[in-house]
Amino acid sequence: MQDTLTLQEQAQGYLKYASVYKTYEEVQLSIKSTAKLISTDYRDKFPLFLNILGHGAFFTTYLLSNLSCDAQLDTIQVSSVDSQTGSTFRIVPNINIIDRDVIVLDELLDDGKTMKMIIQSCKDWGAKSVESAVLCNKDNEKKIIQPTYSIFHAPKNVYLFGCGMNVYGFWSHLPDIRLLNSQ
Repeated sequence: MQDTLTLQEQAQGYLKYASVYKTYEEVQLSIKSTAKLISTDYRDKFPLFLNILGHGAFFTTYLLSNLSCDAQLDTIQVSSVDSQTGSTFRIVPNINIIDRDVIVLDELLDDGKTMKMIIQSCKDWGAKSVESAVLCNKDNEKKIIQPTYSIFHAPKNVYLFGCGMNVYGFWSHLPDIRLLNSQ
């Protein structure tokens, strides 16, 4: 008798104990609304959207496809490890951001530490302005920064996945946002 689950069985188990938090239609409608707001705010500018590599690809695609302003997209690679281990935070830019209006995109904002470091790095590199947009802004009493644009609010102590967010490496490709319920 097999005691361990296959990867597929593990993935199916997470889905079994999940409920829909936001439907695909709700996600699309809310992103379109935020894209309209960003388009209005940046109508006479040429903003640079920075997608965090490995995060937010679905959100970035949905958001940018609904913009009505001119814009540029780039990705940044972020590596961030707890300062207690002695590791340092660094991001690797691909293009020059001097004098640019920058909007950093991510799928989830929890405590805000990484986002704050990215924003500060962009300012240090000479960006004219730096804002942020996130798919889900999660409640966290330790949050050190709030996003400029937020599609959905999420209560603390919930585990969300889909639309680029994964549950232990699974289901980030789902078009809706799921909530992992207690097992």
